[in-house]
Amino acid sequence: MSHFMRAIDRVHAERQPIKAFDDQMEWHDIELFFKRLRIPHPEFGGSYTLTELIRGYLAGSSDDILLDIAHQLGLDIASEKPNDGLIAFGDSKYWLIDHFRVFISHVHGAKEQAGALHHALKRYAISAFVAHDDIETSGEWREEILRSLMSMDAFVAILTPDFNSSSWTDQEVGVAVARDVLLIPVNKGENPYGFLSKYQALLSKGLFAKDVAAEVFRTICANARTKGRMIESLTRTISTGSDVSEVLFRIERLNGIEGVGVEDWERVRENVAGNAALRSSKQVLDGLNGILREKKLAPVELGGSKPKSQDDEIPF
Repeated sequence: MSHFMRAIDRVHAERQPIKAFDDQMEWHDIELFFKRLRIPHPEFGGSYTLTELIRGYLAGSSDDILLDIAHQLGLDIASEKPNDGLIAFGDSKYWLIDHFRVFISHVHGAKEQAGALHHALKRYAISAFVAHDDIETSGEWREEILRSLMSMDAFVAILTPDFNSSSWTDQEVGVAVARDVLLIPVNKGENPYGFLSKYQALLSKGLFAKDVAAEVFRTICANARTKGRMIESLTRTISTGSDVSEVLFRIERLNGIEGVGVEDWERVRENVAGNAALRSSKQVLDGLNGILREKKLAPVELGGSKPKSQDDEIPF
């Protein structure tokens, strides 16, 4: 069966093989590996690094070959490819662009807590789907729930004593288990049971929604399968935050994740440099440039002009 990845899924699916090649093979081994796959050596204008070589080879591979490469390297990126359900139901219109996607399962009595968690997670570049709040009364709500379940990156269950009294919550858990996404139970008076019983629950007693959001974010960053997606969401949304405090918050959260690469910070630098409003914010640049200097990267100049690309210089 041939697979077709969305652009964002392709980016995520390449991250793990790049690191695995770098960890497992030497330069000559990598060239031999791709030669056996009949993938041509990438062309470079000058010198290049090993990471650039790997990226070049992967860029020349089809989606099916990329998945096969991951399998040979012992990686599980099955969640990176669309499955038949996702193709059948399509993507949900409720996800925010470039955000990490979390489905929040809850009963009606926990509606207020689910809505508050939805709001708190957005600060972390996490788009949360809350069925009772998000679905329009006139919408085909069953299909919209399925679209969201089939395109989520992680699943949060707010476990109240009456969680299994709903006609839908246990079915939602079943979909999450079948898709093998990250499951995060939140204990609000009920311990994980059934398929959820093997997962450590987040205890919510005495916490505010912002505290639970912080724990959900920490859990996502600690999981090997979701960490890369979270990093990507932060790097992409830092330059599209609604206010300075949100941008600084995301910069600080990204800096706190172990293993964020120099290339990720270069992307952040480019995104901020390309945003006139952020380039004019001393507060943002002070926060970002301190990190960039630690990474031996050039800082963004206050109020500087956006660097020209080759496209900018093409006569029109």
